[in-house]
Amino acid sequence: FNPTTTMSGRSAAAPPLLLRPFYVGEDAKEPLPVVLPSRVQSIAANASRIAAFLGEGGELYVGGTRRTPFHKPLPVACPEPLVQVACGCNTVIAVGVSGCAYTGDMWKSSGKPLTPVPGLANVIAVAAGSAEEFLAALDCDHNVYVWGQGVIAGSPTPERVEFPAGVCVQSLFCGGDHIGVIDSNNRVYLWGQNNNQVLGVGVRTHFPDTP
Repeated sequence: FNPTTTMSGRSAAAPPLLLRPFYVGEDAKEPLPVVLPSRVQSIAANASRIAAFLGEGGELYVGGTRRTPFHKPLPVACPEPLVQVACGCNTVIAVGVSGCAYTGDMWKSSGKPLTPVPGLANVIAVAAGSAEEFLAALDCDHNVYVWGQGVIAGSPTPERVEFPAGVCVQSLFCGGDHIGVIDSNNRVYLWGQNNNQVLGVGVRTHFPDTP
């Protein structure tokens, strides 16, 4: 989405940003242009409707809510520039340049400013479940926090996840209703709903609530 440099050294115009809607019975639609006031550095979307766009200056735009279609996003205010954003079922979670985490319910109250998440600091990455409404954050001390609903999280406020001794988490990711992390030895830990046996534990009915 950023300008490219041609063989002559001149900066070429950024290509247009196109999104293709996918709904049941409507998957044959053509891509729709997304018009934003700034270039896009990253995009996040959930499995149903919400799409979030992070501008090159750290500004946030969200579409797919009750107020606007996904290809006509509206700006969402935040106290500081953002460096990462993720979309949950209805919620957007983002990280500011200071390491503060912010959330907002984009479906019920789209357009309202994001608010800080109490109890979190020095956050370096966030993720969100797109089926069950849960959120996750990783801080600079390699601590993982989860909160929300479902098997993975049952608390409205962040709770630290306990890992086996010696595990140093480097990154995290979320599926629709499961979560995973990668540690410093490139080992993967998964937990949550085991729908379609995505956890790789070999038992369809096994739903671990810890890594």
